Amino acid sequence: MSNPKKRKRHTPEQVIVKLREADAMLAEHTPPSSVVAVGEGAGARVLIAATLAEAGSNVIGVDLQGRKRWGMSIESWRGPRAMTSDGEAVYALHSRGAGIWRVDPATGEKAKVMGGVEHEVVAIAATSALSVVGEASGGVMEGGVEPGKLLLIARSREDRQSAFGYAIGNGAIDATRSRPQVLDAAAATEFLISPRTAFANVFTTPGNPQNAAGMVVKGGDAYTVVVFDQPVTFGSMLLGPMGGVAGVEVYALKEGTKYEDEMSPLDSGGGAGGGDGSDGLDGFKLDEFDQNWRLIGSSDVERRLNLLTPDAAVTTGAIYIKAAPPMGVKADWKPGLKMARLLRERVERVPLNGASVVERAGDAVQPDAVVPAEASPELGWNYQTTAPISEVYPTHVVLDLGGEVKLDGLALLNCVNPKVEVAVYEGEGNPVAAAGDDAAWRTVAIHKGKRDKKLRWLSASTEHNEAFIPFDKRETTRAIRFRILDGYRAGKWGRGDDDPYRVACDAVAVLRSADAAETAPPSHVFMVLNARTGTIESEDRSNAYDIAAIGVTPEGKAYAATPAGLHRGTISGGELTHELLEPSRGALKNPLSMAVNGDRVVVGDGGRKQVVVFDLLGKPLHAIGNGPEREPGPWDPMTIAKPTGVALAADGSIWVAEASYAPKRVARYAADGTFIEEHLGPTMYGGGGYLDPDLRSFYYRQMHFALDWERGTSRLAALDDQMYDPGSPIQNGSTFGGTSAGRPLYLQNHR
Repeated sequence: MSNPKKRKRHTPEQVIVKLREADAMLAEHTPPSSVVAVGEGAGARVLIAATLAEAGSNVIGVDLQGRKRWGMSIESWRGPRAMTSDGEAVYALHSRGAGIWRVDPATGEKAKVMGGVEHEVVAIAATSALSVVGEASGGVMEGGVEPGKLLLIARSREDRQSAFGYAIGNGAIDATRSRPQVLDAAAATEFLISPRTAFANVFTTPGNPQNAAGMVVKGGDAYTVVVFDQPVTFGSMLLGPMGGVAGVEVYALKEGTKYEDEMSPLDSGGGAGGGDGSDGLDGFKLDEFDQNWRLIGSSDVERRLNLLTPDAAVTTGAIYIKAAPPMGVKADWKPGLKMARLLRERVERVPLNGASVVERAGDAVQPDAVVPAEASPELGWNYQTTAPISEVYPTHVVLDLGGEVKLDGLALLNCVNPKVEVAVYEGEGNPVAAAGDDAAWRTVAIHKGKRDKKLRWLSASTEHNEAFIPFDKRETTRAIRFRILDGYRAGKWGRGDDDPYRVACDAVAVLRSADAAETAPPSHVFMVLNARTGTIESEDRSNAYDIAAIGVTPEGKAYAATPAGLHRGTISGGELTHELLEPSRGALKNPLSMAVNGDRVVVGDGGRKQVVVFDLLGKPLHAIGNGPEREPGPWDPMTIAKPTGVALAADGSIWVAEASYAPKRVARYAADGTFIEEHLGPTMYGGGGYLDPDLRSFYYRQMHFALDWERGTSRLAALDDQMYDPGSPIQNGSTFGGTSAGRPLYLQNHR
């Protein structure tokens, strides 16, 4: 986004222009994330922010014609994730929650209002400054709203601690006292972990094929003893597949008992036992074992995901795992333990009657040949599509639960697709037939695979690689839809090169917290802050769930946006209550941002790819944006990608910031939705691009810009490609996205 001083005439020789800092509009890295308007007349300003800018500014102030007036950075290269205004100042929320700053819209001068925010802030709004409403207001406006406040919707960090989280880290295990004893703590090479880490990972870390805990075969059975440095508390154990094992029993050292080596049957004698009261091990008495250990669970390990949940949480200094051989086992039987994760809380597996999995691809991506996952008592899938999978062209898998069930989340084993959207069925009739009908499903979670700079995609591993998908609250549904948004991406450990056609998951377990109440505690918090001091005046957890954006009129009318529609809010005693405005029901899908001013409320909706304009009673007036995904072809400024920021300026114009990389854009529309202009940028890291030899075209990240040397201007003319578009003639092997520069090729003077 640049604004060099205009010349009367530009020539090709002037193509390289060094921009001054005063002219630069933001900088490389992230797209504009938020926008806010404040003031009237000549002093009116629109502030535009990006979450990350290594050089230049991450916040700029422009006038209502988009001309830059100043630029600054909130904190180093980190910028705001969201901004709001009280009619006098602008308040910027740090992209990582490290604080809130007050910004003077006229000069860009900043002052830190408060330090780190304890919770993850989802939405922020400001009530009018006292100087704006006047002292005569008595400190209270409409709906119980007080002036000079910041209103925050946040996700509680403590409530976000999933019941499916791991109970311990690698450092909790004493590998030298465990059995088999592991002494070597040195890694052989950069990519080879040490034997001690490989042992500890079995209980803490998924996906690494080197993870292994040996089992000592003695007296016909196999044993592993895990000793902890300090007593640990866990609620459940998740056991992975164990080939060649007939059953497993898990014991815990009784609480308050200190582990001694002689407590282990592996240290109390050898050889085959007899009729002396032992369990088959010389010198090891059952009564002595019962004094120190208690059984916490057993499994036939026939499933790929086997859940052991005791009657109550376990606090112990050691666990003892015993595996029994199948009938007719050979003398050289020696099983291994690869996955025995200790979970923080007690979790139970939801029994499913008549459940089934059906692969239902999207209209544009059909399964080529559906290949069922390897036979098991669990449900899984493994197939290829006829075209690359992407966010533009997803494929669907429906898990029909066979009836209504209550669940808190899922566990997936070896899901190789790094981005999966999970939704619960809310429609009527057959959920399989409605797989492609988004109106019948409600998204409850998005699973994203992890990527490491050296190891690449960790989701590529199929070595006991589980992924937990917790929901924000307990759901009741008869079907789950997995919307697959990405194909297989290769990693250090995996099935080979990228395969954008592959969809695979070995097993799914439907989970429910064993101790949670029928209705989970609210995961969102409504916070009221003093805008001047940053002091938190109140916190309320009762009614903030599902709110994605909030806004307050200058008179104090509070509004909230949820997937259900637009809500009118009331604040009393620090508590927020809100009621859906019926005319707005069904008008929103995935609200991301909101602005309120005068007699209008505008909401940026990422699901509809639009900005929806409401009156104050919740009636939709019109929508800005053509709705569908952007496609390669002539550029249409009426398409909107992901409107993470919206602003209502004093002249009635609507500004929209989009979290899109091609193009990075802030667009301005008239009050009736007519397109006015767009500001493009900043660049990607390091710049780039390709100037066509005809000197009339410039290509940059799937975009084709037309150059006018006479006027010294450029405009976005077309999208020649699209990120993650399977129709691209050239696929990038690392992302199977679009071509990076879109460089044209010439053959016999034809482009």
